[in-house]
Amino acid sequence: MSKIRKGGLFSKVLLIAFVLLLTSCDDGTKNTDGTSTEHQENQTLEQTEKEDKEQETQAESANTETPVKETSDETEKTEQETTVTESTSDTTVTESTSDTTNKQSMLKDMYVEKIEEARAEVANLEPTDSSTYALKKTENDRWKIWDDLLNDTYRVLQEQLPSEEMERLRDKQREWLTYRDQSALEASEKFKGGTQEQLEYVSVLANLTEERCIELVEGYMS
Repeated sequence: MSKIRKGGLFSKVLLIAFVLLLTSCDDGTKNTDGTSTEHQENQTLEQTEKEDKEQETQAESANTETPVKETSDETEKTEQETTVTESTSDTTVTESTSDTTNKQSMLKDMYVEKIEEARAEVANLEPTDSSTYALKKTENDRWKIWDDLLNDTYRVLQEQLPSEEMERLRDKQREWLTYRDQSALEASEKFKGGTQEQLEYVSVLANLTEERCIELVEGYMS
């Protein structure tokens, strides 16, 4: 009877030991902090996924910033090109204005020289004799020299002056022609009916035409 009890007690001890062994195996799958290995792996996986997402976000952010920089660089380049174009345009306008000014100055110098040449040519005119006819011919030749230069000067101004300024000059020129002819007529009437009448008329025409040539060159050519 004592042996049976001992055998039953031994069986119970074995059973308890087996149960404890199984419990120990289950506990072995847990970490020291009471968390199971599977749960830890899940946390690790979530952490990895979180880090991957953060890296993807950073990469997307970097990709987004790069075009902005490129756009900024392109804008700066465009502004620089625009500045260069404007600078080139300003330089071209300045050069064009300078060329125009130089041409006008050269033109004026040329016609100032033509006036001096006309004066020299007139100075060389001499009547063949002392007759009224010879004197009259000399005055006619003098008037023709200045009248030719006047027409030449006026024609050049028509090509050079702006339309509005040329229109004003045209009106003044008409007024001057009236003034010239009237002045010559009044001067000749002092010798009305005499041999000096026509001579005086042509002489005044020549004098006033010379003055008008100088006025056009000095006043309208710059």
